[in-house]
Amino acid sequence: MSETHSLKNSHEIYWCDLDKEKFLSLLFASSFVSRTCFHPLGLIKVRLQARKTGDISTLGIIRDIWHNERFPQGFYRGFPISLGSLFFEPIFTTTLEQTRTILKMTQPKSISHSQWNILTSLISSGVATLIYQTLTSKEGFICYMLGKTGLARLTNCWSTVFEVKSWSNVLCVHREEEHLRRFLDRLLITHI
Repeated sequence: MSETHSLKNSHEIYWCDLDKEKFLSLLFASSFVSRTCFHPLGLIKVRLQARKTGDISTLGIIRDIWHNERFPQGFYRGFPISLGSLFFEPIFTTTLEQTRTILKMTQPKSISHSQWNILTSLISSGVATLIYQTLTSKEGFICYMLGKTGLARLTNCWSTVFEVKSWSNVLCVHREEEHLRRFLDRLLITHI
């Protein structure tokens, strides 16, 4: 056993020990399954937060979606956009583990092993999250640019409701902009 392996805890699985191809493909598959299961719940939550009139209850929202938009289209609006960020999850995990590995090799002598593990985890998760958010937060920017350039008049978009909407694949457009509404419907972006 080499010196580096003797320092490792035998109960931990390290990044260098993993079959990365298998691990990342299973990560992608499990993320896909969890998004498929939980996307309707997120959509219902956003509709609850954005609704101002009518039946403002979870069952009322579910009933409206079921009767007006049908299953599965109504419950999976915005789902393709949500799936787009799946491709960045392996990047997040790889960045996290590579940063952690690099930092663990550069442990200062003045910091204990347990403290360095905590710092390493904090720094590597911060770096990975920063990269992930940079890659996946384009939607809010796109909504902002649509409003700023005048390509679409966005309603209620500069309030706190817009923040919820922009992160949840919701874009609200005036009814008279039918050409833009049809375009957004093809993209399956939820509009109110």
